[in-house]
Order: sequence, then C-alpha cells, then structure tokens
Amino acid sequence: MPDELTLGHADTTSALVGGRQTGNQPMHEYDGDSSTTAVALTWRLPPINEPMSREERHRIREENLALDEAVAEELAVDTTMANGGTYKADWRHAAGFGGVIAFLLIGLLVKLTRSNGWH
Repeated sequence: MPDELTLGHADTTSALVGGRQTGNQPMHEYDGDSSTTAVALTWRLPPINEPMSREERHRIREENLALDEAVAEELAVDTTMANGGTYKADWRHAAGFGGVIAFLLIGLLVKLTRSNGWH
C-alpha cells in the first residue's frame, strides 16, 4: 500500500513569437493556456545503505499490520460476508443474467438466419 496519495493542479499561460520570416510576411505568434492535473502515489522506503536491526524491522512490520487491519475493518461493511456468510442474489441479478442470455440468443438467431448455417 502506498504511504501517500498526492494530487496536484497547475494552470499556465504562454506566449511565443518566432518562426522564419519570409519576404514581407510577419513572424508567427502563438498564445496558449493549459491546465494539468496530476496524481501520484508515494512510498516511504527505508534507506538501502543503512542496515536495520531485527527489532526495528519487527516494529515496522507490526505497525504495517496494525494499519492494514484498521483499513480492513473500515472496508468490512457487510458483516455477514466478513463472517463467512453466503452471497444471496436477488431478482435484479436474475433479471440481468436472463437479459444477457436473451441478447446472446437473439444475436445467434440473427447470425444463423443471415448466413444460412454455420459456415
């Protein structure tokens, strides 16, 4: 898991005059505005050249496990699924599945009538 999620936004305005002047034609002028949004994931990694002691590695591992457990508890919205309950579909799932099957069968029938078989 990343340590930070960084969001950034920048707006710029630019003007450029340049190009090759040929004869009596003026040089080209360019104006522009741009907007940029950036997202970055960052990790804080321990330095490679400084060895860590066994106790320090154990402490870091325990802190990460505690953070992961806290995130898992926040994400466990439905307690029946977290406790090993079974998933029960309702009529909307059955109707969606039936619609997909009906669409595929209609497509198959159209294909068979147009191509006169499975050529």
